[in-house]
Amino acid sequence: MLEALSLMLLRLPYSDAGNDHWVIQAPKLRFFHIADIFYYGWMIGDLPSLEGVRIECPYDQDFVKHMAGLAWVRSLHLQIEEGDDNILEGLSCTFNDLKSLSLDTSLSLLSSVLSVFCLLRNVPKLEDLYIEVNDLSSENDEVDIDFLNAQWTGDLLSKLICVNVVGMTCTLSEMNFIKFVLSKARRLEEFHVCIDEDCSKSNEAVVTELVKYRRASPRAKVFFERMSDG
Repeated sequence: MLEALSLMLLRLPYSDAGNDHWVIQAPKLRFFHIADIFYYGWMIGDLPSLEGVRIECPYDQDFVKHMAGLAWVRSLHLQIEEGDDNILEGLSCTFNDLKSLSLDTSLSLLSSVLSVFCLLRNVPKLEDLYIEVNDLSSENDEVDIDFLNAQWTGDLLSKLICVNVVGMTCTLSEMNFIKFVLSKARRLEEFHVCIDEDCSKSNEAVVTELVKYRRASPRAKVFFERMSDG
């Protein structure tokens, strides 16, 4: 009968023989949150009643095999850890009911951006995309516009209505991502850009750049703000 489950700061005993897999199985589970847990082989069983999921902990490519358990989710928040690998490579599960996607990720690391596209290709009805930029490394790959265009397929972002990108420092890679989405999302209505307070660029310089970008949707409006402590 469990409908909501939150697992945080869980630590499992280590065994020299390896960590036993444990499986989350709850047929009526609607809301699932897992955070601050090292990946100890946890898996997701069939969760057909899922509505909202937040995953904010490290995981590896083995986890991709078990994402089919999230196939019915409507709202998903996923933390994509920085690293050298495309952590979602090989993702085959299609999220047909997912309309709201929130990501905590880098838009400047090539591996992270590849993970983002692996997910976007499998969300055909996505309407609302929220990205909180999290760049912990000072050495980032340059994700150029040619690379982004190479990821394009005709139905990618075809249902997208609203995008939020928060915490940008306006690296070239981040600006290229905005340019790409604006040029491809044909039904887009709102794109909200919120830059970090420590961004070296002035508000005027960023806005001047944004207005130059071509928009595939004639209804698309771009909104701009800068974060502040107040």
